[in-house]
Amino acid sequence: MKNKMFIGILCAALVLAIAIPAFAAVSDTQKNDINNLLSQITELRKQILDKYVESGVITQEQADLRKKNIDQATEYRAENPDLIGPGYGCGGYGNGMMGGRGFMGGYNSGVSINPTGNGTI
Repeated sequence: MKNKMFIGILCAALVLAIAIPAFAAVSDTQKNDINNLLSQITELRKQILDKYVESGVITQEQADLRKKNIDQATEYRAENPDLIGPGYGCGGYGNGMMGGRGFMGGYNSGVSINPTGNGTI
């Protein structure tokens, strides 16, 4: 009796282990749609930085540093297409270490684009 129950549980676990990735798979069309949206986000983030420079909130040097980081994240995402999802492996959602957003309370080497200096937009 115990052996039959153990084998039944083992079979159910194997079926789930195989079925879940199959249901979670993203089609090529969906991947292309996601990549197109991510490209649009990248361009919009750069445009926002340009507006912050234009309004004097940050310097051109700070904007260039952030744009470089955006480009590096985009390159990493292109080189690792299977790593999809929020945060791209860094930061993600929610509060980070020391109560701030992202690692150590801010993004991009501590460069703040907010006059309050808390590292968020």
